[in-house]
Amino acid sequence: MLSLVVAGFFWGAGAIPLEVREGAKDVSRCFVKLSVRFGRDERAIPGEEKTTQEAMADRYYDRKMSFVWSGICVDETGSVLCADPGMPLRRMAEIEGVYADGRKLRLKVGDIYVDYNALRFVPEKKPQRPFPFVDFAPARFSFGDPFWRLEVVLVGSDRYVEITPERAELLPLGKPSGYRAVFGMTTEPTPYHGCVLLDQKGRSVGYQVEYDMWDGPGGLTTYNPKAIRGGKRISLEAWRKKCRALEARVRKSVRKIQIFLRNVKEEDEEDMWSLSDEPESKVITSYGLALPGGRFFVPVTLDRETVRQITRITVSNGKTEKTAPFIGSYAQWGAVMVGGAEGVEPFEIPRDGEPVRGKL
Repeated sequence: MLSLVVAGFFWGAGAIPLEVREGAKDVSRCFVKLSVRFGRDERAIPGEEKTTQEAMADRYYDRKMSFVWSGICVDETGSVLCADPGMPLRRMAEIEGVYADGRKLRLKVGDIYVDYNALRFVPEKKPQRPFPFVDFAPARFSFGDPFWRLEVVLVGSDRYVEITPERAELLPLGKPSGYRAVFGMTTEPTPYHGCVLLDQKGRSVGYQVEYDMWDGPGGLTTYNPKAIRGGKRISLEAWRKKCRALEARVRKSVRKIQIFLRNVKEEDEEDMWSLSDEPESKVITSYGLALPGGRFFVPVTLDRETVRQITRITVSNGKTEKTAPFIGSYAQWGAVMVGGAEGVEPFEIPRDGEPVRGKL
């Protein structure tokens, strides 16, 4: 079931033009509920400090549950565009799309966008009859223009479509020149689930995949339909090939890192609201990427209190193990730097790397 909810937070529901309401009803028939089943993680290091997305995939797998996301149908065959939830593609075993008319299709990853933080899923088999889909018009925003965000809200088996009025702000954004912010929301640490943008005539003029809505040089964007139609993208197989090539490059430069902490227990340390099923660990296990200068880049976040609890750090190549010094924590990265990489082939990271996938 799909219901339409009009949200008049700023101007009142009555101020939303009839054309926008009708456009929203048409688009609402194109939203798709995505259910993803994950496979076992065959590459995990025992005791590894995993990313949030990897840990979530583990829980869905262990509990035999489906990860639920949403997208929009973009062609009559049932292809689905969605904001990338950041979940591990290599572990997506089964993907099902539930369309607004109740039909269900088995899907697979079709394309991974390069300059746009999105994925496109395609049906494994051609459907017997066509699906309604969104045909995006060019996006043209001027300062002060009203527009509407149209997003689906999943509540159990029900789906609701919400319309939220906004105004184009057109703020300057970042350096170098060429970046243009159209609209910004409060950025959250979780992925944005995506929304369709409607103009004053009710036409679909974009699909927003980040909390902030902007254009950048070289095709970078978080909403513009140009990226949907002609943006750079790669297939799942091409992505896997790139991953294999990268894995071959970093294999010589990666080592297992373990950070041992003192057993400190404060009275208020237990968090009654914690969702974690794992016991508190006094050993943080991760990996380190060797950099020039005999240093390892280790992607774990340690606050000052945790750093003070470090008793020793070890580096292992699977056969031998040695201790390594703690060098410091990055101020703007969720990572630390440790020593002990002497004799390990360093991984050269280019200093002039360009941002991709709508990320600053």
